[in-house]
Amino acid sequence: FNGAIYTAYYSKTIKTEESLINNTIGYLDTIVSIYKDYPLSTLYIALDGVPPRAKVEQQRMRRFHNIKEKNLIKNIEREYNNLENNNINTSSKSSLNTNIITPGTPFMDKLKIAIQTHLKKSNLYENINTIIFSGSDVPGEGEHKIMNYLNENTNKLTETDNIIIYGLDADLIMLSMASNINNIYLLREKTNFGSYTFDIDGYEFLYLDIDILKTCLIDEFTNYITDIKYEYITRLIDDYIFLTFIIGNDFIPKIPFLSVYNNGIEALLKIYCRLFNHHRQFIINRDTNKINEIMFFY
Repeated sequence: FNGAIYTAYYSKTIKTEESLINNTIGYLDTIVSIYKDYPLSTLYIALDGVPPRAKVEQQRMRRFHNIKEKNLIKNIEREYNNLENNNINTSSKSSLNTNIITPGTPFMDKLKIAIQTHLKKSNLYENINTIIFSGSDVPGEGEHKIMNYLNENTNKLTETDNIIIYGLDADLIMLSMASNINNIYLLREKTNFGSYTFDIDGYEFLYLDIDILKTCLIDEFTNYITDIKYEYITRLIDDYIFLTFIIGNDFIPKIPFLSVYNNGIEALLKIYCRLFNHHRQFIINRDTNKINEIMFFY
């Protein structure tokens, strides 16, 4: 749900913590109101808690970089635009430091209490059977908390149940594919992709159908791999997810010369398929939780 906090921050001018909390709760209501005419059995709101060490180091680096970059921009504005002489109007800019959106800060504790209170008082949530709220004081990233909950409750899911997960984080796409759970849809704000959007309270949303995405990936594999059997599908998806890790994620630094923007995934996919056609072996083995070295050291 942290993505919603940033959307609430950037969508309006924010000067105080209280206004950010109010805007975040308002945005939560906007998301939930999409389904006000549909029976929701469970609503799980997960804020990012303390992540694993590898992510902590990346977060620390990004936060120091964020402060240094903002100070640098301010200095440039002062020097070239006489900011100290009030020649520039900064009233339209949000001035709150986004580093407060971090586990362990007083702001996150205030936000937790505000959301919990709102969930109890608002009529919008009274017909939802189960509401689970996991604050930033609970360890683990929000998307991992949600996936753990789904994996622990797969026996309660039926073929007609639809799972809607809100979030822009690319990790959600990989986690959803890796879950092997059907009928998962990601609800996202419109960015650079997608033309089939719908408008709610001035926000443009779209859905990403994970089942269709997996089907499209298998179609892509058929361009390079001969004779794909049904039992290959799950393992090919697992290998694809692993290949994206080489491009980089929140826990692994990316290889500098490989990037999504310079067709890095396509290059890796072609190399993988060439090796697969030769060895007919997969990279990832879920049963042993090991990597097949043959595919790397051939």
